[in-house]
Amino acid sequence: MDNTGKEKIEAIFLDMPGITEAQWNMKAFSKMSKLRLLKIINVQLSEGPEDLSNKLRFLEWHFYPSKSLPTSLQMDELVELHMPNSSIEQLWYGYKRAVNLKIIDLSNSLSLVRTPNFIGIPNLKRLILEGCTSLYEVHPSLGSHKKLQYVNLVNCRSLRSIEHEQLQEAYKDSKKHRLFEIA
Repeated sequence: MDNTGKEKIEAIFLDMPGITEAQWNMKAFSKMSKLRLLKIINVQLSEGPEDLSNKLRFLEWHFYPSKSLPTSLQMDELVELHMPNSSIEQLWYGYKRAVNLKIIDLSNSLSLVRTPNFIGIPNLKRLILEGCTSLYEVHPSLGSHKKLQYVNLVNCRSLRSIEHEQLQEAYKDSKKHRLFEIA
């Protein structure tokens, strides 16, 4: 793939059923500065991107191959993040600001060990971590979210405990409202 037109691409939808693994030039993503929608399903890429567009509003990437999102990614415009069955160990390191992010779905990401600090994600409504069997730590900042409507921690077998006071209170209150699903 040459560089022609990459800076004009706003959406990619890659669905390749029947292809188990594909090769893709990950450097191509760094040239797609206007990319707003990225959806990769039914295909496993051998490596993750070095960079992604800061204009992304919707990111869905099944079997995402990297251990975290690119460090340079600014997520100010991101609204939905769906990365089920990924190789993510930690979504990102340190503090990230994602004021528009409403949904995080990392279900069945078997390598995920901890969630990020949620302070920079004030509008988070749904957090889906079902089947993240290595997850042992949910950041206590989750408990301070006022807009949170749903958290799924079903089959997060390594989860030590819900430690922070606010998170414990949110969990207790949720038994009435079905905010948390834990099994």
